[in-house]
Formats: sequence, C-alpha cells, structure tokens
Amino acid sequence: VGLLELFARRSAARPALRQIIDLQAMVDHLSSSLLRELDFAQEASNMHRMREVIATYPRLGVPIVYEDLSTPRLLVMEEIQGAPISEAPVSPARQEAARQLIESYYSQVLTEGFFHADPHPGNLLWWNECVYFLDFGMVGEVGQKLRADLTLLLLAFWREDERFLTDITLTLAGDDASSEVDLDALQAELGGLMSRFRHLPLREMQLGPILQQLTEIAMRHGVTLPASLLLTAKAFAQVQLSATALDPELDPFSVAGRYMAKATLHRFREALDPQMLSSE
Repeated sequence: VGLLELFARRSAARPALRQIIDLQAMVDHLSSSLLRELDFAQEASNMHRMREVIATYPRLGVPIVYEDLSTPRLLVMEEIQGAPISEAPVSPARQEAARQLIESYYSQVLTEGFFHADPHPGNLLWWNECVYFLDFGMVGEVGQKLRADLTLLLLAFWREDERFLTDITLTLAGDDASSEVDLDALQAELGGLMSRFRHLPLREMQLGPILQQLTEIAMRHGVTLPASLLLTAKAFAQVQLSATALDPELDPFSVAGRYMAKATLHRFREALDPQMLSSE
C-alpha cells in the first residue's frame, strides 16, 4: 500500500492519467478497506447490519454470528453447507434469487446506503434455495445526496434520456465540474454509451462497466465524479456476474424500473398525512 501511495502522489501531476482514473482515491479506499478487513468485530457488525438490510428478500441470507465465541481476531459463524451459485439446480427459485440479488443491490446502494462491496460469485453460496453472502470485510457506504443522484442516473438510462443523463452526470460532479465543458460533445458521447448498452440481455450488459465508462467519459470532458462511485461500480460489476450465473436472461434495467416505481410509491405513501386524509 505504501508503494501505491507513493506512485499515486507522483502521478498526480499527470493530466493524462487523471483523465482515466482517480488513483489517489482508489489507493485511499484500498488502504482503509484492508484495515477494516483485519477487524473481525467490525465484520460481525457488518453482517448484522446486512441481515437487516436484506430482510425483505427471502431468497437472500447472511450467516448467523456466534458473538459469545467471536473476538476482534476470531469470527465464528454458522456453517453454510452450500454449493457455488453456478451449480444451483435450474428452478423458479434460482430465477427468483437472481432477481432479488439485483434488486437488493439497488436497495442496498440507493435506499440503505450500505452494501456488500465484494459480491463476486466466490463470496456467494447456494443453500436451501437461497443465496448466502459471505466475507463482509469489505462494505461500502453511500451518502444521501449521492444515493439520490445515482437513482436519477439509473432512471435516465431506463428512460433512454441522454440529456437527462448529461444533467445528472454534471450534478454528480458538483463543484468539480469544469465551467468550460462542451455540453454537446459530452451529451453525444453519453448518448453513444446509452445506445450501446440499453437493449442488451444481462449476459452482455454489465452495470459496473457502464458506470466505469461513464466515469471515463466524464473525466475526458473535464468532469470529475465522486471517488465513491468507483466502489459502487465495482460492486455492481461483481453482482452482475453473480446474477448472470443464476439467470443470464434477466434484464437489470427492468428490475431497476420496477424497484424505483415501488420505492417511489412507498415514499409517496410515507409523505401522505393520515390526519389530512381522514379529515377529508
């Protein structure tokens, strides 16, 4: 990590590299993640929190932690006697688990602001017709503003609205957006990104690379997006691989659309004042 930090500092003055990746942000995240992964008490806390986050998804699970046997240096948990998710029997339960896995990530990232940051197939097991998450040393957190902006970004993709996507990209950048951005050129390139990905089946379309390419396009036009977007993109890329192993034909944007419609309706109902309704 020390060598990577030295490289990041020395390469910070190279504009060509900055247009491709925010190396310092990645090194900072790697360093903090490694420290967190060495603390098993923190990992146990992450597992408890994730179990609450995915409680509404019956095809997803988290192993139980035996707290009386665990310490910051030792983590004792329930044994999951499962198999790799790619070996799950073909069944409606497998397809349902794929949908819930994708939808749960929209919920984890966009609603709860807390997500498993390393959901590749090796960290998931199929057991009792459920997908179990393993290895909670690496988790991510997303602030309320970024959650709202990411929701709008996915909505722009779902609606195939390149102008809306351009506006949200600039909103994500905030004060880091250059005043000399060529908006027409940026919108044209983002529109090209959208057209390449929107109608592909899940096995050919991965949300992680979409977010990564969006970040690269933005940086080429002088628009720097938040470093936390990189971790989110990585997690979406990995969960995409896992969902593909379960159901290659699942359309993630249709899942996103249903999730956002359901979440919007829920928020609308919460905003209603029951006393006002009863008085009328």
